[in-house]
Amino acid sequence: QNPVANCTFVAMPREIITLQVGQCGNQIGMEFWKQVCLEHGINQNGILEDHATHGGDRKDVFFYQADDEQYIPRALLLDLEPRVLNHVKSSMPRLYNQENIYQHPEGGGAGNNWACGYSIGATVQEEILEMIDREADGSESLEGFLMCHSIAGGTGSGALEFCWDVAWEIHRSILLELSDACHEVAGSYSVWSNIHLSR
Repeated sequence: QNPVANCTFVAMPREIITLQVGQCGNQIGMEFWKQVCLEHGINQNGILEDHATHGGDRKDVFFYQADDEQYIPRALLLDLEPRVLNHVKSSMPRLYNQENIYQHPEGGGAGNNWACGYSIGATVQEEILEMIDREADGSESLEGFLMCHSIAGGTGSGALEFCWDVAWEIHRSILLELSDACHEVAGSYSVWSNIHLSR
C-alpha cells in the first residue's frame, strides 16, 4: 500500500509582489488590480464581498490582510511625477498601502528620457530598495515579482533599470533563480531575464 495515498498536501502560499513603475506601469497596474479584485470578490476599498467569503481561491498570493480584515495588494507604485499616481490614489483611495507609493519629491519626471530616468534612479535607489525589501520581508514564501513598466521612456525603463541593477548585485542568487523560472515560463515576454542572464 502506498503511504502517500492517505496524506493530505497543503500548498504553501507563494506570494507575488507587483512593481508598477512610471506612467505606463501604473496605468497598467491600476487596471490589473481592478481585474484581480473583481476575480477575488474584493471591492475597491479592499473589503471582501459577501458572495466571495466561501471561495477557496488564493487571495494571499496577491494580497495580505490588515488588522481590520482589509485586503491590501502586495504592490509598490513608483513614479517620478505625480499625475498618474494622483489619479490612481483618487480612483482607489483605500486599496493600496500608502507606504508603498513612492513619488519623487521634485515631481518633475524623467521627460521620457531613459538616461535621465537612469540617473534619477541613482539618487532614489535606497528608498525604493527599502520599500522592496520591506514588502519582501512581509512575505512567507516569495515566488517573485510582477513588473508593470514601459521598455522605453524615462521612469519605467531608465529608473527601474538602475534600481534593478542594484537589486541584482545585492540579491543575485534569489533573482537568478527567479530569472531562470521566468525564462522557462515566459522567456519570450521578459526583457529582464535575458539582460541579466547574459552578465
